[in-house]
Amino acid sequence: MKKNIMVLALLVSVLIYVISPLGSVKFKTAHAEEKASISTIAGIEVGNLTENEIRGKLTDAINQWMNEPLLISGGESEVVLNPAIFHHDIDSTIDLYNSIVKKDWYAFWEKESVVHIPLEILPSEELKTEISKVNIWNLEETYTQVMNTAGYLKAGKIEAVVEDTTALEANRIALAIEEIPETAFGTYDIAHALNDQVIAPDETFSFIQALGENIDAANSEALNFTASLVYQSALNINSEILERHSQQKVPDYSEPGIEAAINRNGEDLQFINRLVTPIKLKLSVEAQQLKVEVYTTQQEASVTTRVVRDEEIKPRTITRYSNELSTGQVKEVQKGEQGMRVSVYRVLDGVEELVSRDYYPPVNRILLNSSNQLQTQQPTETDPDLQMDLDGDGLADVESSDDVEGETINENELEVDENGNPILPPGSYYDKGGNLITP
Repeated sequence: MKKNIMVLALLVSVLIYVISPLGSVKFKTAHAEEKASISTIAGIEVGNLTENEIRGKLTDAINQWMNEPLLISGGESEVVLNPAIFHHDIDSTIDLYNSIVKKDWYAFWEKESVVHIPLEILPSEELKTEISKVNIWNLEETYTQVMNTAGYLKAGKIEAVVEDTTALEANRIALAIEEIPETAFGTYDIAHALNDQVIAPDETFSFIQALGENIDAANSEALNFTASLVYQSALNINSEILERHSQQKVPDYSEPGIEAAINRNGEDLQFINRLVTPIKLKLSVEAQQLKVEVYTTQQEASVTTRVVRDEEIKPRTITRYSNELSTGQVKEVQKGEQGMRVSVYRVLDGVEELVSRDYYPPVNRILLNSSNQLQTQQPTETDPDLQMDLDGDGLADVESSDDVEGETINENELEVDENGNPILPPGSYYDKGGNLITP
C-alpha cells in the first residue's frame, strides 16, 4: 500500500513540474532546439506544414528537377536519362511521413520526431532497360543507386557500379588485325567506344546500338572497316549471325565474303553469343593497325571458315569515242575487274554450315577511241538503240568530246591491217552510234 502511494505521489510531482512555469520554460526551450533540425522529404523542409502545403512544395520541386536530364557514367560508358521515366508517388510519401511523425495522444510530452526521407518512386522497367545497355554495369546495384538519387531529387552525374570484367580475359578465342585504310577517319573513336564490350550468353550484340551517338564520330569507310574485323572475329567463335550486309566490293583489307557494311539508316551487324560464358570484345589501335580480340573465361573449341568461289564473272569491254583524240589513239578510262559469286561456310563442332552467299559485280573495262577513224570503218551490224548505256551510269556511251584521264595507247601498239586500221577482236562490230561492241 505504501509503495502504491509513493508511485502516485511521484507521478503527481512530475505533472506539477510540467505545468509549472519552470517546466514550461524548459519545454519551450526543447521545442526551440528542435526547430534547428526540421523534418525533410527529399531534402525539402516540411516540418510544421499541412498536408496540402507539403504536397505543393513537393510538386514544385519535382517539376523543377525534371527540367534537367540525368547522366549515368561508369567504365568509360555513359547513358543519358530522361527524368520523365521516373514516377514519384507523393501521396504514398506523405502517408509514410505522417506515420513516422504522428504521436499517440497519451505521449503529449514527447518531442516531435524529426525525419529525413526520400520521395517514394514507382518501380521502373524502362530504367532497367537503359542501364542494361551497358554490359559492364551491375544492373541491380546501379538501379538502386539511380532510384536513390531520383528519390532525393539530386542533380548531376550518377556513378554506375562497374563489374570487374578482367576475369573474362583468361582466354583469347578470336583475333583480327589489319592496317587502317587512309580514308577511314574516326577508327580510333569507334574502337574506343566498342572496347571492353561484354556480351552475355544468348545476348545479341548490335554494332550500331553499341556505338550509340559515337557512330557520328567516324565516316563510312571507318565504320565498314571496323565492322568487317568484328564480323571476322564473330565468324571464328560460337556465334549466330543475325544480320550482316556486304559492301558489294572486296576491300583491300578483307577477302570475299568476310567483309561487312554499316549504314547509319539501318544496315547493322548483329550476332548472338552462343557460348555458355560471357565474351569480351577488346579493340585497340597500335601502329596504325586496328586489333580486334574476343576473350572468354574458358578455352573453346576451334571454329574454321572457308570461302568458296562459286562463279567468276568476266568484265565487259565498253568503247566510247571522242573527237579530241587523234586518229588511231585509244585511252583506257577504266580498268576491268573480274566479278564473282562466293559462299562462306563455317565448321562448328564438326558440322559445316552455310553462313552467307555474296555477289560482287564485275567492273567493266572502258576504252576511249578517236572518232576520226569512223570515216574508214563500216558497221557490220546495226543496233536500233543509238543511246546505249552499257555501263549503267545513266549516260549514253557515245561521246563527242570528253576530257577523260587514263592511259594512252598509241595505234602502233595495236594490231592493224594492211591499210593501217586497227584489227577488231573476233565478233566485234560498230553499231549505228559508232560504239564498238565487244562480246
